[in-house]
Amino acid sequence: MSPADKDEYLMEAKGKMRQVLRVLILWSRNKRNEGQKVSFSYTLGLMKILQRLLTFADEEQAFWLLNGIVRMIPRLFSTDVSCLLGGRNSVMRNEMTAFKAILRENLPRICDKLHLLGLPIEFLIYDSLTSFYANYFSSDVVLRLWDLIVFNLSNKYKVAKKRALWYFMAPAYWILRERQEDILRAFTVE
Repeated sequence: MSPADKDEYLMEAKGKMRQVLRVLILWSRNKRNEGQKVSFSYTLGLMKILQRLLTFADEEQAFWLLNGIVRMIPRLFSTDVSCLLGGRNSVMRNEMTAFKAILRENLPRICDKLHLLGLPIEFLIYDSLTSFYANYFSSDVVLRLWDLIVFNLSNKYKVAKKRALWYFMAPAYWILRERQEDILRAFTVE
């Protein structure tokens, strides 16, 4: 890469980071959900979602899309309560219990290895959940998955909302299944 190409690449990267920063600054000022004050965090997953959004949308569209995604499952991004490790009323507690049961049934060696390493399944899949799989699949797969999740969550029927949460959890199972050899060979948590 020539020095001129490097300079052009760095300028483009700086421009994209400025876009991300501007969207996050605007989003951080929008702290209300259903009339109540909510504290959201900038997770690494949020950055991955935003980076994917900015590949096909301008800053304003990315802001509103990000806002919509976070408002669909607010507890996933809340700093007040963790939706994965929260109390009895946690939004995803039942789904996570069912996910662990499915994993135990279909991938028992993975469950045993994770238990041996002292790594809860929740922590292993948290990044993929909070990023809505933005860095795990190609754009067409990610956008289709987001469509299914958002469409079903915005539906008023309880069955559709449950289906959306399963669409949300299924890729995590697929990722664990595909990486099972790496997990089984692991000696420590990295």
